[in-house]
Amino acid sequence: MSSDEARRLYQSLILEHGRAPHNYHKLEDATHTLEGNNPLCGDRYVLQLRIQDDHIEDAAFEGHGCAISMASASMMTDLIKSLSCEQAQTLFAQFQRITQGEPVLSESLPEELKAFSGLAEYPARIKCANLIWYTLQATLTQQNEPVSTE
Repeated sequence: MSSDEARRLYQSLILEHGRAPHNYHKLEDATHTLEGNNPLCGDRYVLQLRIQDDHIEDAAFEGHGCAISMASASMMTDLIKSLSCEQAQTLFAQFQRITQGEPVLSESLPEELKAFSGLAEYPARIKCANLIWYTLQATLTQQNEPVSTE
C-alpha cells in the first residue's frame, strides 16, 4: 500500500469513528469516572471505566469534541476493553509516541491507531487526539482531578 493510500485509509477511519463513535454512552456500572477537557478547542469528555481485579472490563465515554478527539476516544475505548491496567498504560505510551512522530514497533501497535501517525505534522491537533488518553492515564494512576490539555 502506498503512503497516499494509507493516508486516505487512515483519514476515512478517523472520519468513520468521528461520525459514529463506538462506546458513546453512559456506563451505568462504572467504577472509575473522570472528566477531561481541552479548553482551547472545546473538546470535553467524561471517561467511564469498569475495572475489576486490575482489568478493564468495560469502557465508555460521553461528551463532545472534534472528529479527531471523538475518533480517538472511540478507538481507545474499543482497544482497552479486556486489557489489564498495565497493558492499557503500555498502549497509552505507544499512542503518545506515535502522535509525536516517534518510532513504534508496528507489530505491537494496533492497526487502527496508526491512523494518528500523521498528527505530528499538525501539532495543534495532537492535544485533540491525546485528551482521552491523558484522561485514561489519570484514571489508571488514581488521579481524581479533571484532566486538562493546558
